Amino acid sequence: MKKILYPALACSILAFAACTKSETKTETTEIEKTETSVNGGKSYGEKITPDNAIAVADLVKNMAGKDSMEVKISGEIEEVCQMKGCWVTIKMPTGEAMRVMFGEDDYFVPKDVSGKNAIMEGVAYRKIIPVDEQRHYLEDAGKSKEEIMAITQPDTTLTFDAKGIIIL
Repeated sequence: MKKILYPALACSILAFAACTKSETKTETTEIEKTETSVNGGKSYGEKITPDNAIAVADLVKNMAGKDSMEVKISGEIEEVCQMKGCWVTIKMPTGEAMRVMFGEDDYFVPKDVSGKNAIMEGVAYRKIIPVDEQRHYLEDAGKSKEEIMAITQPDTTLTFDAKGIIIL
């Protein structure tokens, strides 16, 4: 019985050690991927360049009649998720804000970047935001309970999935 138990225990310990090393390596790779310096700003997510970025106002014009568009844009950050920096909103010429998402929490940005300019590359698209999702975003932004509960209708809005962002 001991001859069977000891090899099985040794294999379990080796498998656990291998998994632990793998997780550490993934963590290191993610950190290297998410924050680098670019032209006086910080880059998060995939490495992008500021070349050929269009203003948010031009995005609105270019999106006329389209459901989605792959594009690189520049604009001013209005709000940041205060829970972990997993989204930002960008000021739009219409007075509304466009939410910029970073994949499925693929990377995060600092929580203190409101008011800074940014360049993002990814896909802009129109999305219907259900009431519960709108309320979740307001909670993340630190809004009052009254503001959160005032949301009672779904909203169609312009959204942006950024594969990378440079905060200037």
